[in-house]
Amino acid sequence: MPVAPGEDIDASDIPVERYPIGRLQQATNQSIPDATLTALTWTTEAIDTDGQHDPVTNTSRITPNLAGYYRFDVCYYSEAAASPANMDVSVRQNGTGTIASGNRVVGATIANSVSGWTILACNGTTDYVEFLAFQDSAGAELTNVSSRFTSFCTWQYLRPL
Repeated sequence: MPVAPGEDIDASDIPVERYPIGRLQQATNQSIPDATLTALTWTTEAIDTDGQHDPVTNTSRITPNLAGYYRFDVCYYSEAAASPANMDVSVRQNGTGTIASGNRVVGATIANSVSGWTILACNGTTDYVEFLAFQDSAGAELTNVSSRFTSFCTWQYLRPL
């Protein structure tokens, strides 16, 4: 049963097989400016069991509506860079700070990826999580959207606070 945002529920009332999970991906390329942390936007909901993502408003945000600890995973794919670059992906909670998750130096002329994960405590009402992409190839680069390599994120509720 989906949980309405802000609804007051007790996690002990939810069997483990009903814990919230989600998987989002990009259906359209997103421009990532040079040397600028940029929130990845998610246009396709493959799974969102409890309405924790809105595909129309604040498409970069996951807003857990059940208080607890969550695991967040992300994979950021870029199209082939014009020149070698650093790629980073990180996590931000409530619009401030970042938690570094992954970094790599990538080559030119091939699609590249970087991934990472973290565990965060979320209050179930006002907390939200975003994933930030970064690249420094001396120009804007697009995220990759293809049948094989498309940026995505997942999350799963682990346990109550």
